[in-house]
Amino acid sequence: MKTLDELKAFFESDLRPDLQDLESLRLKKIKKTRTLRIIMLPLIFIPVGLLGIGHMTGEDIFNVIIFQFLYIVAIVITWALMHSRIFNSYRPPEFKTVIMSRIVKFINPELKYDPQKHISIKDYLDSRIFYHGRSTYDTGDDLVTGSIGKTNFAFSEIKSYEKWTNSKGNECETTFFHGLFFFADFNKRFKGMTFILPSTKVRRYGKVLGNYFHSRKKNYGELVKLEDPRFEKEFVVYSGDQIEARYILSTDLIKRICDYRKKTQKDIHISFVNNRVHVAVSYSYNLFEINLNMSLLDFRIIQGYFEDMLHAIGIVEDLNLNTRIWN
Repeated sequence: MKTLDELKAFFESDLRPDLQDLESLRLKKIKKTRTLRIIMLPLIFIPVGLLGIGHMTGEDIFNVIIFQFLYIVAIVITWALMHSRIFNSYRPPEFKTVIMSRIVKFINPELKYDPQKHISIKDYLDSRIFYHGRSTYDTGDDLVTGSIGKTNFAFSEIKSYEKWTNSKGNECETTFFHGLFFFADFNKRFKGMTFILPSTKVRRYGKVLGNYFHSRKKNYGELVKLEDPRFEKEFVVYSGDQIEARYILSTDLIKRICDYRKKTQKDIHISFVNNRVHVAVSYSYNLFEINLNMSLLDFRIIQGYFEDMLHAIGIVEDLNLNTRIWN
């Protein structure tokens, strides 16, 4: 994998010229928001003078106050909508088609990147990681496909959710997952299904009570106990085949999963289903996006995109998938 020093050199020689153009566009948008503030801010205080004009009765003053309140609310809402429109319009497509695609190629020239596509809902559902109702929707972008050694893989940002109607007739939305979703193909199909999930109950209630709660969860199969305190503090394992689960989860793989969790500091879900391993890494923010508050000439911004992309691409090496220890 590329080093930070190599990324800095790449940033200065290859990315900065194109980033200058994007920065100029950002500054123009920033100027628009400042102009908007200069125009809108004085409008808020125009009705204030009405309170001191003429001789008003108590009822007159009350009507003026009501008018002023409604006027200010209207101005603030208008300001917010126009400000939001300026922010949301700052999504130059060349950032992903030019900048992100070159970052991906910098990491590995053999990889393919499509900023408009994402993992299909079928591939996502085939992982069996997350429970879904009848109507599962998905959105996403930044699809990366390729191979490292013997391992073919794909990943993208994805959000899966269900729409439903509450008792009042309002449409609601329940999010199942938002983050990076990765899968890799293998030469041999698994007979059963094995799941590695965040050990949320152990973290919250302690080992004894947490394991009791985990043992009550039957959706994923039987609870698999492993003799690794570090792993069991972070993860819980379910499988339909206890022997196969222990065969898959070698001592080395367990260590690598723990190391990956420590490196990313994210909640991680993993499943071994059929001939694939699936890894879902939760993120609380949209990946590989830009906004008016960040200067792309700041190397730390590009470094953040690079590291997020590296976390996904690096799963093959981090989990040592090329060794195929389960074959």
